[in-house]
Amino acid sequence: MNKATIRDAVKDLLDILTAAVRRVEMANAEGNPILSAWLPDAKAAIETARLLPEAAPVVVWLTKGGIVEHVSSPDADVVVIDFQNLEAGDHAPDLSESHKELLKKHAPSVMDDIAYSVVHYRCENCSAGYHSVSELKPVTDLEQRVAPGEPVPVGECPACGAVVHPVADDWWPVPQSALDRHYLSGQFNLAPEALPQVHKVGLDQVLAWFETTHGVSVGDNLPVSDFGLNAYFGFDPDKPNGECCYVNITVLR
Repeated sequence: MNKATIRDAVKDLLDILTAAVRRVEMANAEGNPILSAWLPDAKAAIETARLLPEAAPVVVWLTKGGIVEHVSSPDADVVVIDFQNLEAGDHAPDLSESHKELLKKHAPSVMDDIAYSVVHYRCENCSAGYHSVSELKPVTDLEQRVAPGEPVPVGECPACGAVVHPVADDWWPVPQSALDRHYLSGQFNLAPEALPQVHKVGLDQVLAWFETTHGVSVGDNLPVSDFGLNAYFGFDPDKPNGECCYVNITVLR
């Protein structure tokens, strides 16, 4: 049995013990003294187990110079990033949030390298992929090239001159719990390049602006306060009620 399996088994055992304690407490409260003498030791065991540190992940990467480097903690799950063979447009390594935090703390340049390998924007005409909006040209004659109701492109393809949009799967949907806090409905999506700015301003601060916005029509593009963000109000007739209206939030240009 490996360490990860043992760790999972301990967690399951802790959950079972916690549930057993609750059942005994319920029985005691109803006048049944069953296992009442066992409760103090059981509760002490649960508290001790909860104080044990959880195992952190380990990340190993093979640099472009062929050198093996790693950041780690004991008893960890391992992710290997092979930068010798990682090319622009390749699928990004599957990293958990704890892996990302580990890299941000000990090797932030690795996160930059990973971001550079991911295609966030694609030309609809020639299918050229781009990592950052800085690689694109400004869109000329925007009003003539974008029909009412269409999403605003993030730039112009330097290869063929057509408009470029974010890769569809890259949009980050705003959690429903966040929308509920501001009494908002529909689908709210954040473009990849907007995430740093939203993080800087605060998601709740951004969503609060929509509470004060009235008289908006489908196809409108509005600056979100003075946050440097743009909101596009769209409608998808193929989606069911509650999902057909959406807002795409991008960086203001």
